[in-house]
Amino acid sequence: GLGVGYSGGNMLRANTIQGNGHGILLYNAEEDTVRANRLRWNVDPLVLETGVFGCVVEDNAIVENRAGISIDTAVGCRFVSNRIEANGGPGMAIGLHAHGNELSGNVFDGNAFGVLIHDGAINPERYRATLDVAEIASAPRRNVIAGNRYRSCETWIRERVSDHESDIRNNEGSPCDDSFLATTEAVGASFVRRDRLASPRLLNAPEDPVLEFSLPSVEAWGRVLLIEGSPGVEMVGNRVRWRRGPAEDPRIVLALVQGNELVAFRTLWLGTLNQDF
Repeated sequence: GLGVGYSGGNMLRANTIQGNGHGILLYNAEEDTVRANRLRWNVDPLVLETGVFGCVVEDNAIVENRAGISIDTAVGCRFVSNRIEANGGPGMAIGLHAHGNELSGNVFDGNAFGVLIHDGAINPERYRATLDVAEIASAPRRNVIAGNRYRSCETWIRERVSDHESDIRNNEGSPCDDSFLATTEAVGASFVRRDRLASPRLLNAPEDPVLEFSLPSVEAWGRVLLIEGSPGVEMVGNRVRWRRGPAEDPRIVLALVQGNELVAFRTLWLGTLNQDF
């Protein structure tokens, strides 16, 4: 299938992807759009996995796969007006560290069940240790599930965690003899955040052996965590230092946090941060 990672602002549109392990896999992706694709006969047709922020998944047909959509360590994403039908697992699984996402205006039909809220993940260990030390809630938190349609004779939501504080409202169960062709209208989310971590500022000369960057202050309402860094990277307070070394394409991955919930992710390539922007 398609794998998109460590990038942002991509458009994946009008593809037919069938018969793969992963259909579409997003990881460390920021503000990508997945639109009008047809995903069929895949093991995991659409996975948002580790460090995904602000992506939009809309108007896709996800049909006859082993599972549906999986959301792990993804925040501030929107899943709107998708047709999720006849999959062998849940139509959508909201898992580990999935905070502040919106599921709105989707049609669920003939899946094993509609939505699974749990604390599992396809790749659970990648950032778990760092986020556990920072006392970030591992369970899904404050996701919006609103204005979707499902078969009233099918199981709609299974909750395997109890403290997820989801906003579940205005979902409509249709009779089993309904032709089920109508789509639904997306409902505005009540607590999906759109905060974005601004770019850091270089504090010394670009040619220096140790580069030092100042991160924007967020102390008034949150904090920034360094959750991934190339060799030679360290974070002290709101400053990131990188000692030049042999690493190719040195990068850091930052998480923006409020309380014990994730608000945003940002991947930064240190070799290109040579000026204010």
